[in-house]
Amino acid sequence: RRRFLGVGVAGVGAAFLAACGGGKEANTGGSGGAVTPGTGAGVAGAATAVGAGVQPKRGSSLTVRMVNNPPFDLVSNSTYLAATFSSYVYSRLLKLKSGPDPNEANNLDIVPDLVQGYEIADEGLTYIFKLRPNARFHDIAPASGRPVTGEDVVASLERFRTEPRNQNRGIFQVPAAVIDKMQVPDPQTVVFRLARRYASFLSLFANSYYVYIYPKEVNEKAVDPAKQVIGTGPFLFESFQPDISVKLRRNPAYFLPGQPYVDTAEIVILREDVQEVAQLQAGRLDVSTTVPGFPADQVAEFRRTNPKAQIFAYLDGLHDYIAMQQRGDSPFRDERVRRAVTTAIDKQALLALRFEGKGVWHSAVPAWHARYWLNPQRPEAGEAAKWVKYDPKGARDLLRAAGQEGLKFAFRYTPNGYGERYNQAAEAIAAMLKDAGFAPTIVTQDYSKEWVAANGVTSGNFDGIAYGLSTRYSDPHEYLFTANHSQSTRNPAGVSDPQLDALIDKEIEELDFNRRVALIKDVQRYIMDKAYYGYGAVGNGYAVAQPWVRNYTRNAAYGQGAEMAINVWMDK
Repeated sequence: RRRFLGVGVAGVGAAFLAACGGGKEANTGGSGGAVTPGTGAGVAGAATAVGAGVQPKRGSSLTVRMVNNPPFDLVSNSTYLAATFSSYVYSRLLKLKSGPDPNEANNLDIVPDLVQGYEIADEGLTYIFKLRPNARFHDIAPASGRPVTGEDVVASLERFRTEPRNQNRGIFQVPAAVIDKMQVPDPQTVVFRLARRYASFLSLFANSYYVYIYPKEVNEKAVDPAKQVIGTGPFLFESFQPDISVKLRRNPAYFLPGQPYVDTAEIVILREDVQEVAQLQAGRLDVSTTVPGFPADQVAEFRRTNPKAQIFAYLDGLHDYIAMQQRGDSPFRDERVRRAVTTAIDKQALLALRFEGKGVWHSAVPAWHARYWLNPQRPEAGEAAKWVKYDPKGARDLLRAAGQEGLKFAFRYTPNGYGERYNQAAEAIAAMLKDAGFAPTIVTQDYSKEWVAANGVTSGNFDGIAYGLSTRYSDPHEYLFTANHSQSTRNPAGVSDPQLDALIDKEIEELDFNRRVALIKDVQRYIMDKAYYGYGAVGNGYAVAQPWVRNYTRNAAYGQGAEMAINVWMDK
């Protein structure tokens, strides 16, 4: 079957509004109502972006926020900061569709980036990608504006799969290799012959956290991507001042003619949410960041003081987890202790703290993947649901039965990686654990140096408990495999369960959608019953755009450059 991606491919995630029964309010103020997937209890969603379908005005600049300094090379620095930066200067083979409705991004529909079309053959074992003939690298030596070829794609993927510092490399190679052969029959064609069926293969190339295409000269050591930026993306790298900003300028040779519409873009480093709100109030930022998002408790006041601002509401992609170290002789190897942790967490209190009390509970798959998500508050969760309900007395009973009453451990989080609301939630969770009979000691760790660094906390190098946020993946398998499979290179809790491995391996090889959904929900029930992780809750996320911003298209994860910045224009 040949599919031309220009018309969009059915998503690997939820058709958000259809699943919710929600609607949208066609004004620039938005409603701010929470929308809960799968319940039918949705209230009107957010505003549609102003300027959609109107002839864009070229020029001006775009200024956005980032919470910390971005590394340039995503392959050797597996952080959302590096991924967001990469989306401005590099391209993926595919990307995720965004549109005037901010909820559209949650559909996770796959559309072209460097690819103009593809063919699937051999019952899902062969993928043939056709590259855009007008896609060129930035005019910087040694690539010097040459066309992108299949050799660049193969080299980029090979580096992704083999770089020891890449915490995501396992998604392509374990428990068995996904790709058997990569071939380049001509410069504009790449053929992937799979070693096994892999239901979310396209998602691996659309994911804004994975494979960006670098020039093959990187593999040849003629380019150091940690220092030199040569991509095919919509913007050219201009300068970086740590703790101040990244400056970019429009790529005049970008393969989408006429885009981006702005001449320059600046990513300003603002560590505190209050700084972002103040800069938006002053008109110095054009749009708010989608990670971590505009503070929910500031929306009403911002709307009052900036009545012309555009405010967009959507179910947030945040997926917070409590990783209990299960390697070695850890007390968290006892499922009674783990269940005591999960029943000690008051999810409604977390919603009150972060989302004004409105939202839904997570499972091992986040709620924004609505068609695949197992709702812990619905009968479909089965008997395992009792281990996620708030029950501090039950938690104490479990600890007593395990002989671990008053268990002492380090409770770890990173204060400079995810914003203030995450920090507040971390402190609240530590207090909940203390109330349930644990004796946690809070330990903070630097985001870049200790949290996401190779052999850092997210790779499992910690004792006790680590409270973190999952990467925003574009297929549920990536959540299930990455955090839970014994052979994953990014399994923070050290989960090692052959039965769980088999369940995860089975769902990814199932190509029938309905059967795969059922298998994915089976995996979530199993993880919930074993309490391998504790999970939080999520409500509306909010994005703000100034009155002069036109055609804002929210990106669901980290593809900000190619999914938002290329579309906006300024009506000043």
